[in-house]
Amino acid sequence: MTSNSKDSRLKLLLKIPNWLILVLSIFAMGLSIYATYNKEIKPFALDVRVDPHLYMQHKINFGLYVSIDMQNISPNRGMVTQMVLIMYKAANPLDKYLIKFNSFRFKDVDDVWSPTEEQLPIYFLPNQIQKRTASFIYSLEGNQFPLATGTYKCELLIWTLANEKADLVREFTIEITEDLMDTYKEYRNHSSTNLIPLTIAGYTELKAGKLSEIQYHQLK
Repeated sequence: MTSNSKDSRLKLLLKIPNWLILVLSIFAMGLSIYATYNKEIKPFALDVRVDPHLYMQHKINFGLYVSIDMQNISPNRGMVTQMVLIMYKAANPLDKYLIKFNSFRFKDVDDVWSPTEEQLPIYFLPNQIQKRTASFIYSLEGNQFPLATGTYKCELLIWTLANEKADLVREFTIEITEDLMDTYKEYRNHSSTNLIPLTIAGYTELKAGKLSEIQYHQLK
């Protein structure tokens, strides 16, 4: 580099206002602190997604199978200590029901759902992703869940610490139609262990095919 080039750069630096140098320094320091926090300091935290495909069942009592994607978005280890479902009819939000976690389930090569040996808590390594299908049952004894046709609000509560209140809440809605209710009653009356598939209200599965102009613009 020539002497003239060095002199030109030095003159350019001398022309930069002190306030701008200070702002740039603070910005660089902030980026450094942010990067350090996310790579080393950030405490255990989960990003949770509920799969829109659910299963309803009646083995002893009403229950739901819920598939849950969980990602540890921190550089530190952690665990899920408890999870429950709360359900209530949208038309009657004062009557809320707690549905207890029962077990984790998996589907075998014959498409049969079976319980796994794993129980809570679930341990997470830094930045680890895990997926579980959790079985929730209203009660193994006592009163039956008062399921009826209509819209139900569901809240998935997840604890990562020994707190009284849940650390995460994920909400979704299901619609119990007359057809679903009839099938549910038939399974219940015959003590069937078959599952009834249903999807979260509002979820529309994309299918290949020709799009109308309205459908096209709905996707963009």
